Amino acid sequence: MATGGLYGNASESVGLYGNTTNFGGTYFEWFIFQESATAPATPTGGSWDFLTNVGVPPSGWSSTPPVSPTNTVWASIAIVNSRSNSAFTWSTPASWVKPGAPGTAATVTAGTTTTGAPGTSASVTNSGTTSAAVFDFTIPRGDVGATGPAGATGSPGAAATVTAGTTTTGAPGTSASVTNSGTTSAAVFNFTVPRGDVGATGATGATGSPGTAATIAVGTTTTLSAGSSATVSNSGTSSAATFNFGIPQGPTGATGATGATGATGAQGVPGINWLGTWSSSTAYAIRDAVTYNGTSYYAIASNTNQAPPNVSYWNVLAEKGADGSGAVSSVGLSAPALFTVSGSPVTSSGTLALTYSGTALPVANGGTGATTAGNALTSLGAIGSATSSDGSIVVNQVGTNIDLSVSAASPASTLLTQVRNTTGATLTKGTVVYMSGATGQIATVSKALATGDSTSAQTLGMITADLANNTNGYVTVIGLLENIDTSAYTDGQQLYLSGTTAGTVTATKPYAPIHLVYVAVVEYAHPTQGKLFVKVQNGYELDEIHDVAISSPVTDQTLVYNSSTSLWSNSTVSLTAGVNGTLPIASGGTGQTTAATAITALTGTQVSGQYLRSNGTNAVLSTIQAADVPTLNQNTTGTAANVTGTVAVANGGTGLTTTPANGALDIGNGTGFTRTTLTAGTNISITNASGSITIANTAPAGVTTGKSIAMAMIFGF
Repeated sequence: MATGGLYGNASESVGLYGNTTNFGGTYFEWFIFQESATAPATPTGGSWDFLTNVGVPPSGWSSTPPVSPTNTVWASIAIVNSRSNSAFTWSTPASWVKPGAPGTAATVTAGTTTTGAPGTSASVTNSGTTSAAVFDFTIPRGDVGATGPAGATGSPGAAATVTAGTTTTGAPGTSASVTNSGTTSAAVFNFTVPRGDVGATGATGATGSPGTAATIAVGTTTTLSAGSSATVSNSGTSSAATFNFGIPQGPTGATGATGATGATGAQGVPGINWLGTWSSSTAYAIRDAVTYNGTSYYAIASNTNQAPPNVSYWNVLAEKGADGSGAVSSVGLSAPALFTVSGSPVTSSGTLALTYSGTALPVANGGTGATTAGNALTSLGAIGSATSSDGSIVVNQVGTNIDLSVSAASPASTLLTQVRNTTGATLTKGTVVYMSGATGQIATVSKALATGDSTSAQTLGMITADLANNTNGYVTVIGLLENIDTSAYTDGQQLYLSGTTAGTVTATKPYAPIHLVYVAVVEYAHPTQGKLFVKVQNGYELDEIHDVAISSPVTDQTLVYNSSTSLWSNSTVSLTAGVNGTLPIASGGTGQTTAATAITALTGTQVSGQYLRSNGTNAVLSTIQAADVPTLNQNTTGTAANVTGTVAVANGGTGLTTTPANGALDIGNGTGFTRTTLTAGTNISITNASGSITIANTAPAGVTTGKSIAMAMIFGF
């Protein structure tokens, strides 16, 4: 309880407990708040309603502190007294809450970079502090090694970020380097790592355990120019290969049989009409061509005796060149030793001949070293055949064709189909997708969702490997999908398309209105090596079943079988045929169409004056029975309108015989009723009228004794 100093020299208890003049008053401290970068002026005004117990603070101030302030929160206090109408006196605003200064941001700086000896471990050390890190790198020279296992998750670092930028292979013998193209708080490290010398061949390692069965898909096949080398490239991964083949064009085949004569083509552009040497007596038409003084011309206008090169009538077709000079006395031919040259040199006239007596021109001399296309590809270094490590897939070169053989018992028989991602984001491995369109003769896919036909009816399968936006990849339609997180499920569990999150599965079987789509079965539950056998099985709408014909269904219709069409079809329930018309009483109905006639039919023959009465077994129509009429008491005589005497409390009466006055109340006294009126208390007036009682508060305005006492108890006054 606050005392003098805040309220003056007098104790606050004066007026509440000792000063009868102030008895009944209520006063308390009212805190108000304002958020401001600088100290606000002392507030003025404000009001408090003691009837509603609600106050209106001064303008710009609030009775509650602001949430998440960005500036200093100021507070002011005034004493609120229910016995005083004077304006509130507010204290000078003081700081209530003040935001702290921002902390210092951490920094990251690239320090030294040292090239280590081949075979040593790379290292990164921090020569700075945890808030001002300086990373010193030691990078060994050598070939890129196999990816090491993931390290344990470290504790959260400082606020700075580090991003790997570019990685450049330097020349052997040069020093490794790391540069920061970012900032000290958002570093981007660009690495230059020198190529190491090739080491000696290591000993053959022990045979590894059987790996996960790889998948191989045929990608593109490109025809290369004749004589070039065949190529095979893998645009997929080592475990999900996509072979793209480049096959050189073979030698020109024998001339085929002459085809049937085609239809006459459209009239072509007229050609020239060659007439030989120009003559002054010849009449020339347009496109007639002649030779004159070694140059050939064609007519552009009809003419006679107009000698070329008159540009009004002639255009040059082929102009005479300058006369050559010199003479050739001998022409010879030389060739590699494996060829035979005859007739060389020719000094006046004769024929030069070049022959080859071997069966296949060696590769070193520009040949293929073979007489068949398949052998030629092999001798030129192309892949004649390729076999997967488990022997399940064999690729053979057969002439100019590629033969791909897949073992029927092999896990590589998984059915994949090529698709394109145009969703705008990466589709991760294991995402359930549906065919949403096509582009460039390839189906496009989007995340499937079991909330409607449009996103579930064409469910295709699960994404085989992460598929970036606007790229082609593969969907596993039927078969095994491995190395995914299945730890949330158990072996053998059936998975369904989710109706909540697009592209995901659920082990909870969905029910209408969610669509039922079977997606996969869990073969192995594991966080990283999980296996799913994918086989999509889409549920059907009722009207998609082959022997169900539903047309424009409406509420309350049912399916009815039609033996003439052998189809089930929608039909409105009829109560005349089968269950058509009115349902008889014997079938659980009333046999009627209105409530009144239904009651009549259920109660039987109607007799005037009878009512529905139970006989202990059934409800039947019966006349009124004497036992059905209750006895009031011994003082009751005559009809209800002429009751005489006093009705006792035990018989539902009051036991009183006097007529009540205005405002009189009957109040229980333990044995009966006492008739009395209300008595007014302090500051209360009571007005009794015919059929009503008015109770009013006569205390001074704004003061309610009950509220004053309650406020004193709450605030501890």
